[in-house]
Amino acid sequence: MPHRYLFVLWDGAGAVIAEKRVLSQLVKAGHGVTVLAPPSIEAHVRSTGATYLRDPSAPLYSSATDFPIDELAWLRDNVWIGPAKQQAAAVLDATHAARPHVLVVDSALCGALIGAEASRLPRAILGSTLYAGARDRPSNDPGRAFWDSGLSVVNEARATFGLQPVGSVLDQPEAFDRILILSITELHDPGVRLPDNVRYVGPPPDEDDDQPLDLARFALDKVVLVSFSTSQMNQAPILQRVADALAGLPVRGLVTHGPALRPTDLKLPDNVLALDFANHHAILTRAAAVITHGGHGTVMAALSHGVPVLCMPMGRDQHYVSERVRAAGAAVVIDSQSRPADIARALQLLMTESSYRVAAVRLRAAIANARARGGAVAELEALAAGRAGPA
Repeated sequence: MPHRYLFVLWDGAGAVIAEKRVLSQLVKAGHGVTVLAPPSIEAHVRSTGATYLRDPSAPLYSSATDFPIDELAWLRDNVWIGPAKQQAAAVLDATHAARPHVLVVDSALCGALIGAEASRLPRAILGSTLYAGARDRPSNDPGRAFWDSGLSVVNEARATFGLQPVGSVLDQPEAFDRILILSITELHDPGVRLPDNVRYVGPPPDEDDDQPLDLARFALDKVVLVSFSTSQMNQAPILQRVADALAGLPVRGLVTHGPALRPTDLKLPDNVLALDFANHHAILTRAAAVITHGGHGTVMAALSHGVPVLCMPMGRDQHYVSERVRAAGAAVVIDSQSRPADIARALQLLMTESSYRVAAVRLRAAIANARARGGAVAELEALAAGRAGPA
């Protein structure tokens, strides 16, 4: 039976790619999907066949070009918490227009969480990275303190829409039927309590590759994919050091630099090719390794093909994701400021020590199993049909 879904998203760089795939799956399954989002991701939304609604509370911001000073604080004040009252109102307006059976909200959007709770509709949170359990940390924990610095703004917005105050900004997800994490349980930190309404549903499958890539001139077992975010993180110096490291190795490097950089920003050796964009699936089917910042989307893409990763985390969730993949045995993690010689040594270790590939293949099986269970779409369909069961 077709259902109607309203998603509320923001321009979360790599998160948008995973969320877009969930939208596509729902549309292909015959459901009605409407997305409230900023104009910077309008094209992504429309490409899935979903209906786009502009979020009037969203600032003019593009993750591909903008890199504010103190990025996380800027996002907190201008996207995640600052416009909470306006965003909650926009969500409620959108529910009148879309008449959804289920509301689905990106985990970072506090105003959207408020609007969803005030709607009284069945509701789910979509999390595009590992569940880190920040709400169970002490009040003086830096991660928790970061979010709770906006507690007065959140509680003022909650009062406006007739909701009780919360003791922490991070308490808001407790009121949701489901928190769907687009990752796998095998990477979850066993020291982090998993609330009853959290489900690890696996990353959504790769989309069909409509831009096939000719890899005939690449050695079958020596392709190294280099991917450092689709968003602007001032990553050019790191990419240059990675390219310099590859210059002395018997590999073919393929750098996908995305819209944040231009080919002229890098000086590449003869064995390294740079592309603005390439569907990673075509590359990963024959890659020996991936060098990445440790963004969850890139790591999941590598592991879904059984490819081990060399992580050089730069910020955001990348340190946490990198450490969890290292704990699972499928990654080597080094500092993002490492010299080319150190990068080369780490890559050689990753490619010659078989345990990394074995661990990556094991995680590939875990991802395949999660997808076989239906992933986020199965959970959302059950929620819409009233079959989700107790949280």
